Formats: sequence, C-alpha cells, structure tokens
Amino acid sequence: MELEPGMIIYYRHTIDESGGKLHHYGLVVSVEGTLAGLIAIRVAYGSSKKVSVDGHLPHEFVVADARELEETGLRKPTRFDMRRTLVIMPEDIIEVVGHAKANKQLLRRLGKAYVASM
Repeated sequence: MELEPGMIIYYRHTIDESGGKLHHYGLVVSVEGTLAGLIAIRVAYGSSKKVSVDGHLPHEFVVADARELEETGLRKPTRFDMRRTLVIMPEDIIEVVGHAKANKQLLRRLGKAYVASM
C-alpha cells in the first residue's frame, strides 16, 4: 500500500536520544522524497489523553465516536495535534490502521485542523 496524507498509522516513535522506541499512533501529514532518494513521512502526533470533542484546540483533529474509531482503525478516542509533527522513515511504520478519508465529515474536520495549524 502506498502511503498518502490522511492515513492513520501505528509506528515506532523515538522517545529519547539513546534511540529508545515507543509504539504510537500518528496521522500522515505528507510523504516526501529527500535529496538522498529516501522517503520521509511527516506525521502528526496522536494522543488518547485528555481528548475532548467540544473543548479541543482548533489545530487538533479529534476522532472520538464509535463509528469514526472503527473507520479509522483506532481503538480509543484520539486527538492529533497538527502543530506537533515529526518526520519518520517508512521502516518505522508497523502498520497502516485506517484513513481519515473514511467519511466526508472526518475529512472536513481534518482540513480545518490543518489550516488552523498554519
């Protein structure tokens, strides 16, 4: 499967300078080629802590109701901070679990959060 923006992934997230890794959910923001011919994936960091459907920040994309969780492959309500991104390599991806384009409402909210993050 080819990666594209809007995909929800489960990946190995570097947690410290020693190279320790923690598995985490992320939202693919962009997929880019590098000068070295490698693929770099910009990912918005996901968190299942302090998720609020009504009280989230404009630059946060929230997936919370049961249908949306099923469509995106997430297990718990999750918020993705579009201002908190990092670059990972394809080998850090464990699996693609879903896609925000699963329904138009999700895609519309994602677009709003992305624009607010600029």
